[in-house]
Amino acid sequence: PPRWARLARDDLTSYALVDPIPSRFGIGDHPRCACGGAPKASAPVEDKDCIVFTSSRAYRTRIEVRRCGSCRRCCGPDLRELGLFNYNNSRVYSHELLDSFTSCMANFEAPFHGFRKHVCNTYEEHQSPVPFVSDTTWRAVWFSFLRVQQLINSFACSKCGDCPEVLIFDGVTAGFAVEHCTGTLRPPT
Repeated sequence: PPRWARLARDDLTSYALVDPIPSRFGIGDHPRCACGGAPKASAPVEDKDCIVFTSSRAYRTRIEVRRCGSCRRCCGPDLRELGLFNYNNSRVYSHELLDSFTSCMANFEAPFHGFRKHVCNTYEEHQSPVPFVSDTTWRAVWFSFLRVQQLINSFACSKCGDCPEVLIFDGVTAGFAVEHCTGTLRPPT
């Protein structure tokens, strides 16, 4: 999670957005597929088109991938050390964009559509060569990003520790549909 969303005791690393955005992303030492699989040993490195979405515009670039040994998709680089989230080897999103939505949602309950429309307007103003994504895609990307966050002991009390007997919330900002519930992402009830 971003620095502003952590507890003082959290020992996590944040990565700033690489500047400038590279014209090509190498496959790296530990490519992975969305299924969790590793590349097929005999699969050659392929070079494909990729779009990087930031908070102000999109960039056309290239990315190296290899066929997955477990499924029919491709394995690609992680990119987190560049401040980027590799959604599907074709679309990459900056942490600063994703964290910006999280901040807006937490601080003034910005809905997905409203934030996405704001980004669309910004892209138009900055004459982005690629428009921003649809509401459905933006929602899927943000929840995918949330799944890979290290959300360790998000709620703690200085007196009671990590598992207080009672939690009192002042409303719920991050409501989400049941299909997004996983073993690590659940409503706070």
